[in-house]
Amino acid sequence: MFELRFFLFLGLYIINSIYLYKALNSTKQSQEDFMNKHSELLESLLDDVSECKKRL
Repeated sequence: MFELRFFLFLGLYIINSIYLYKALNSTKQSQEDFMNKHSELLESLLDDVSECKKRL
């Protein structure tokens, strides 16, 4: 009986660990995508500002 509970707990622990690992990786990818888009927008804004300065 003890062995059954132990293996059940171990199985649930492994499944939970895999789920958390995948969740953290998807979160990391989302953060990288956000930073890439943010940096592209910032570069675009800086280009627009420099063009406005040239016109003045």
